[in-house]
Amino acid sequence: MLGTGKSEQIRSSNCPPFVKHDRKLPSDRDKTGDQHSVLSTIEHHRNRERIKDMGEVFTPEQYVQQILTLFDEKLWSDENIVFFEPACGHGNIALAIVERRINALVIKYVKTGIDQPALHAVATTIHTIWAVDICPLNVHLTRKRIIDMVARKLLASAFEIRRPEMKNYLIHLLCTLVWQIHENETLSALSNQSIAQAKASQTKIGDSWIKVNSHKPINFDLSWCELYERSTARNTVPLHYEKTARFLETSISGGNTRGFEDFN
Repeated sequence: MLGTGKSEQIRSSNCPPFVKHDRKLPSDRDKTGDQHSVLSTIEHHRNRERIKDMGEVFTPEQYVQQILTLFDEKLWSDENIVFFEPACGHGNIALAIVERRINALVIKYVKTGIDQPALHAVATTIHTIWAVDICPLNVHLTRKRIIDMVARKLLASAFEIRRPEMKNYLIHLLCTLVWQIHENETLSALSNQSIAQAKASQTKIGDSWIKVNSHKPINFDLSWCELYERSTARNTVPLHYEKTARFLETSISGGNTRGFEDFN
């Protein structure tokens, strides 16, 4: 996990509420059906054969919290810090980072008198988190756990999803999650083209992955917001935005979301 770089806060005109104020992990009886489903998937997904084949070592949640307490508290409310999880697994570290960031930013924005502090805190948090994993299911679980946490807070607030500006906010939120939390091979992704193959080949699974997927470098400067602004400057809209908008509209109306696997 790395904290680095400089970021731009997502403006409320593009995106605006959700925050988790308590850090207590839910007990089994507190978990919803969806949470049980996710946890069951994780346990099924995390078996000895997979650990042997992919070298996966999942950090238990209690250890994640201990690790994150080592960071300077000021870091969590610094909008210029960008977090990168190079092997996100099913999201234990990424989820904890998101939660701490939202909490700290809400406190900061309340003190500074920013309107709708939770809304801005979530936007900034999601804009400044990147995570990758070589396993598509791990990526799916990480995205789902983050959006589930956010959704629970939205449902507990006065968030009106049918308002046009709120729909636009959610579209950007989903686009950012899919754009910045994605399948990739870290060693090659952080290397230039000339050494990417050699870097990926340091592991058996990495060698296999890059032969199929080729080199996919990560450009931290090209966040979702930056990509969207570049597109609109050319009077175009990213196809990813249009697909996300259709998915959200279909979900709200209770339609069939087949074909939208990136978001489910």
